Amino acid sequence: IIENLPNISGTIYFWTHTNTLSSYSGLEQLNFIIGDYASYNLSGGISTALPSAFGGIVPSGLIPSCQGFVVYSEVPNINLIFKPSYMAPSQANSGVFAPFYRKTNNTYTRYRLNLYDIDIEFGLFKQILVNYNSDTSLLYDKGWDAKLPIYNQPLKFYTINNTEKYEIDARGDFDINDVVKLGYSSVISGMFEISVETV
Repeated sequence: IIENLPNISGTIYFWTHTNTLSSYSGLEQLNFIIGDYASYNLSGGISTALPSAFGGIVPSGLIPSCQGFVVYSEVPNINLIFKPSYMAPSQANSGVFAPFYRKTNNTYTRYRLNLYDIDIEFGLFKQILVNYNSDTSLLYDKGWDAKLPIYNQPLKFYTINNTEKYEIDARGDFDINDVVKLGYSSVISGMFEISVETV
């Protein structure tokens, strides 16, 4: 992320199944819905489903062999930088968070929030991350903040900061008096619940 940051938004998107593989019936439109993209940047990652659900793993920053991902290019016709030194030693496929970027003198305080419809028939879910750390500010920090994607999603959940909407919001050093504005939109009407997944 860091070496490519001048040319990309700084967020990596991973497509993941949010239903069991047996429920996918080939190359049909709903097999690859946009809501199945998990996100990761220097602040951390957000998943596409509750931890107990299929596909509910938060990206860790380690990308396995053959795992595809998407980045938003901000410079046309530019090559991204990949080096052998980026490869990590062999990692167990445990889903345990193992960040590839760490500073010894930095303190992170992260809040991962979930929004989901109570009616499991629809199964709409969206996760956001609020990250407090000393390398960021309340302004847009490229590579640390992830703006809400512009593509259509059945359920959107986001923070609102200076009229911008974020799915990952880095906010500088932790301040107990900080107020984080939240917003959402949904294609269905009904009852929704917000929960704190991790602190």
